[in-house]
Amino acid sequence: MSINVLPIFEAYPVFTRISARLQGCVRSELRHVRANDGQEFFRVGGPCTEWPLIVAGKVRVVQPLPTGRTMPLYSVGPGDFCALSVSCLIGDIAYPAEGRAAGEVVGATLPKSVFQTLLDDDAAFRKEIFGAFAMRFCLLMGVIEEMSRMRMDERLADLLVTRGPVIHATHQALADELGTAREVVSRILEHFEADGLVELRRSQVHVVDAAHLAETYTVRQID
Repeated sequence: MSINVLPIFEAYPVFTRISARLQGCVRSELRHVRANDGQEFFRVGGPCTEWPLIVAGKVRVVQPLPTGRTMPLYSVGPGDFCALSVSCLIGDIAYPAEGRAAGEVVGATLPKSVFQTLLDDDAAFRKEIFGAFAMRFCLLMGVIEEMSRMRMDERLADLLVTRGPVIHATHQALADELGTAREVVSRILEHFEADGLVELRRSQVHVVDAAHLAETYTVRQID
């Protein structure tokens, strides 16, 4: 299906640096994608047959846990390469995690065959893909290390300080993002509120004292 490729080429300038022949291949094979909040992009065990390219919105990649909860891994936004999709396409393996739209998402996909052609025929494209993959892998290892040594109250405080001062999310949504139970998040938030660090409203958390919250729970320093 023919689509307007301009936003794709703007979000992913690597396509402007490949040969005219490969650009023509990309233009002819792009398939428009639009997803609503929570819509599935890929699931655990599903085949990886397309390469997702995001122009607007974000896709959240999470690892389902045996408890029924999920562990957040990373998000894919405009111009980002999905490291999991790249690894599955290269290795010809099924998805080991799932990706869902976080809000409305607009983008496109390229078939696996086109991705493989780009990888085989263009050295600059190959270098950029592997470089982005390596960077994402290093960041993901850092997230895993951070999660392993941070208590849940520290992780929640970190999230609030980073996304505040007003976080529009239910306790369940925050719990899903942190890979824990809603009751755990509610209990910690009530403790924060009792200490005067936050105010809890319907589907909202207002950070009242970000500096104190960051200092008390040893999270990132705010600018």
